[in-house]
Amino acid sequence: MKRSASRTPRAFTILEVMIAVTIFALISIAVMQVFRTGTETYKFGNRDALVLQRARYVFDTFEKDIKSLYYLPEDEYNEGLKEEIEAYQNALLQTEDGTLSDRDFEDMYGIDGEIGNPFEKGVLIDLQFFGEDHGEQDSLTFAALHPAGIGSTYVPWGVARIHYTVDGDFLIRTIESVESNPRDVDSEGVIVREKADKPVHSIVARGIDEFDLSYGFWVDGQWFESSSWTSNSKSFRNSNNLLDDYDEEDYRRLGEENVRNDDEPGRDDEPLDDRFDSDPAEEPYDGPPAYVRLRVVISDPENPGRKTELVRIFRIPIALESWTVNERLEEDERDGELAIRENDFTPVFPGAMRKRG
Repeated sequence: MKRSASRTPRAFTILEVMIAVTIFALISIAVMQVFRTGTETYKFGNRDALVLQRARYVFDTFEKDIKSLYYLPEDEYNEGLKEEIEAYQNALLQTEDGTLSDRDFEDMYGIDGEIGNPFEKGVLIDLQFFGEDHGEQDSLTFAALHPAGIGSTYVPWGVARIHYTVDGDFLIRTIESVESNPRDVDSEGVIVREKADKPVHSIVARGIDEFDLSYGFWVDGQWFESSSWTSNSKSFRNSNNLLDDYDEEDYRRLGEENVRNDDEPGRDDEPLDDRFDSDPAEEPYDGPPAYVRLRVVISDPENPGRKTELVRIFRIPIALESWTVNERLEEDERDGELAIRENDFTPVFPGAMRKRG
């Protein structure tokens, strides 16, 4: 039999080891890169979800409040107390010029007086819708019926004033009574005091870079938006006030002319000038807007330079959007009114909002 030659075990060469190590390193790098990419994707997704969660909470909280909005025109509440305060202030002026004696004033408005101090016995309430433009961090105040959500507390009549403000990068929601701050009058004038019930402040979200509000209203077949809003003004929808045609001095002058001409034939039943046939004080208030457009910019909590912008429109259920053409205006005045609206307000093109009918 042929004897088999003995075989000596063969070792790896340096080149083979280097090739194996290189392949292993490349595979490890690829695996680590995939793992790192997955980790970063998860981290960014998690942070995006956190930002979106904050935005959703902001929108949900704001929606609950704005849909509970409670509003009455300025001339439908506080009427009696306003008249009493006006009479009280007139009495103070009369004591200064000597028309009314101090003794008579004390008998009327003193501690044991017949009428009493209206600032102490009466309560003024504030129901106006008031939005201020502060550039990128606006504020809004309004009255809400049965306010829900964070910071809820018992309030008289079930109506509270809700404030939205931004402090630093915190969005603050404040609830307080609809009662105005108590006031008093002394020799130095009207003194505004703090409310007995302290406001309740709550943080809705942090990382708020921008809290931008705009207010929409319907006029002349077109939606417009304003960067600020005051419900007790007469600036947005009323043509006469927009054109400054309803001037109190002009109204009185025309009224005097009408009185002087009463004795002329055919003038007995003729009203004042067609454009001044009603008192400007009787013109309706703007009331709340039809909708509020809220734009929020939120920073990434771990990367402040990375920002997310979100926009949402909130319709106000109680807002009454009705407008008719002012037929008293001349053609040039009509053109002037449209030019003022387009200059002072932002036209919103179809698609942003739709008006039924």
